[in-house]
Amino acid sequence: MASIDDESGLSSKKTVGKRGVTRLQKIHKAKSNGKRIEVQWNSRGQPIKHNSKTFASFIGVTVRRLVPISLDNWSAKKNKEAVGVYKQNIWDEIEKAFIIGEEHRAFVYREAGKLHRAFRTKMARSYLKDSKGGFVKHRPAKYSFCIKQDDWDKFVAQHMTAKFQKVSDENRERALNPQHPYRKSRLGCARLEADMVKESEVGEINRSQVWKAARVNKSGVIDNENVQRVVDQCEKLTEALSEEERQDLGPTNILFEALNLPNYSGRVRTYGFGVCSRDILPRQNRPTQMDFENFYGFCNSLKSRLEVLEREKIERDKLDREKLERQQTEEVEERQQPKQVSERLQQPEKVAQRQHLEQVVERKQPEKVAESRLPSDKGSCNPGSFGNIPEGLFPVNIYLSSPSRCLVARGKLYNTKDGDVSMVGQAIGTIVPWPTKLLEFVAECEKIPGQSQNKGNNIQHSVEYSVSSPNKSNKKFKIEESLRVGGSAGIANLPFLDMYVKKMVRVGSLIQIKMEESIFGEEFLEQLRVESIKEILDHNWLSASIITVFSRYLYDKFISPNGLINKFSFISPHVSREDNLGNGIAKILLKDEEFKDKMILAPCNLGKHWVLLVINLNAEVIYYMDPLNGEPTKHQNFKTKFENALQIYRANSSSKVPKVSKSKKISWQKIKCPRQINGVDCRYFVMRFMKEVIMENEFMIPTNYFFDHKCRTYSHDKLTEVKEDWATYVVDDVFGKQEAIILPN
Repeated sequence: MASIDDESGLSSKKTVGKRGVTRLQKIHKAKSNGKRIEVQWNSRGQPIKHNSKTFASFIGVTVRRLVPISLDNWSAKKNKEAVGVYKQNIWDEIEKAFIIGEEHRAFVYREAGKLHRAFRTKMARSYLKDSKGGFVKHRPAKYSFCIKQDDWDKFVAQHMTAKFQKVSDENRERALNPQHPYRKSRLGCARLEADMVKESEVGEINRSQVWKAARVNKSGVIDNENVQRVVDQCEKLTEALSEEERQDLGPTNILFEALNLPNYSGRVRTYGFGVCSRDILPRQNRPTQMDFENFYGFCNSLKSRLEVLEREKIERDKLDREKLERQQTEEVEERQQPKQVSERLQQPEKVAQRQHLEQVVERKQPEKVAESRLPSDKGSCNPGSFGNIPEGLFPVNIYLSSPSRCLVARGKLYNTKDGDVSMVGQAIGTIVPWPTKLLEFVAECEKIPGQSQNKGNNIQHSVEYSVSSPNKSNKKFKIEESLRVGGSAGIANLPFLDMYVKKMVRVGSLIQIKMEESIFGEEFLEQLRVESIKEILDHNWLSASIITVFSRYLYDKFISPNGLINKFSFISPHVSREDNLGNGIAKILLKDEEFKDKMILAPCNLGKHWVLLVINLNAEVIYYMDPLNGEPTKHQNFKTKFENALQIYRANSSSKVPKVSKSKKISWQKIKCPRQINGVDCRYFVMRFMKEVIMENEFMIPTNYFFDHKCRTYSHDKLTEVKEDWATYVVDDVFGKQEAIILPN
């Protein structure tokens, strides 16, 4: 009895011992009695709820007991047979203790491999070396029941190699300071999500919410700056998307965009262990070379058939127009027949009256009439020297007489009898009357066949001409675009691109397009997603990738062929969105400081709206083109960012910028450009603005916009033309010339 009291006395002292080896005796006892524990699984095949932790622990205990510690690779081909035996033994043990279906065998094997690596890591960290840093030759006594001495010797030898030491040091350094530390211990994302769904009233949790919950401390507070930055970015992106766009799409969800980190192949975040991309996204068969050849053959035959139909339609339209014209002519002739008969009856009387009037005039002014009928044989190119103005179209110089005589424009001459004088500002791009004394032929007048001119006469007949402003230099010209319908074959490429994406490109794939330094000031690969192509096909919100590819199209089709590389360039919408202080923008501007009057186009996303900035570096002017007619002052952070960029440009290009300009403010000029009439078309308007600015090839943008393109809003056909330009470039130049790299998901 005394011995019992002594023992109880000793046990009453509060002594804390080390935790022993996990054996799960209750599970083994239940297994011996033929009782099996049920495990619950979620829709992705992961164990959840109260028995899931015990299930994972039992797998770890079984692996530690059945698999030798010397096995260094769970999936190596050289150990395939041995590992297969270990896996089968583990599965047999699990089936005896838990109610588990055959469909979960793969998860058990993956979990066993993970726990085996974790056990080896624990042994290496805690028992491999002594306090002096030397390798321990004897196996740990605590785990002598599951580790044989031979296996321990092999384990030590593996860790003594130089290759292993190098890999170990790299992994230790990488894991020392994680950017976004996980704070939920062994709970796991799957069990955490199940608990959140149970507590939530909505019943649906997105991935960013799970990621945030896994990184808060015990008080539910985020105490890491990197984690808080990602959470803020997720909330910002969520507000900018519609309800349909907020749905998770595996690796392409909001969290992926907010983290902005490279993703490993098959990896998906916040789903927990045992889930990869093929479990989230539907699997698709990769097309073979034969599939590509058949598809291209079908497309070529389709184009040929469409060309034939197009030609037949043109012929039918031509025949219909001719038939309609004949019918209209016949109707007019039928209506005019009675009138013509009456005119023929009255014609002799009118002829007699006209002859009598001419005789009277000749008797009164014989000399002037005769002189006016004699053509002069003296030619001159001086202003106001026109006699008999030639028929046809001739280039002329146009002058103003007040306050002093000066050349104001160049135009085309037509012969008209009457007309009034208009102001030059109103005449630009129109056909108006102008007095002949203020015109001057720029060609050799005396060489005009069949015509002569009077030098002494000061005839003030009015002529009509098409006015255009004179060029300031011979290098300035307006870019003309050839008329076309669709791509190189004259066929619309939007439906073709839609069919190509659906048939040949896997969902979630990336299309890498190389962007050269001469386009955006830096070289990079644009990651064009298949979902982004569907945006322009469905006329939805456009991502920055679409705008970037359209900039590449403008460079390849208009800027480079016309020798305007030193005149136009772009700032990537990725840079303008991510650069909050303007340093990245200034870096790009400094690369263009050697080119005078260079125009830099910067399409910018203000969050839910696109605008276009055109920057003239030499004039230090920013042209603001907003399809909603908004003011730049409403976006002060955005305005300050670009002003900071130009200030940095000033400071680092002192030899280029005059001293006077350094003290003045950056000039913002709002352009009265065409306005959108809905909340969807802003990105298509911006692409249209970019194209028209380049085609006009000016050094400034008029406040009332370019005359040839000025309108209240763009029609549906003009917006479709922009989409067709984008689709044609992608089909002909990206896919057709194989300038892109398609990466499967």
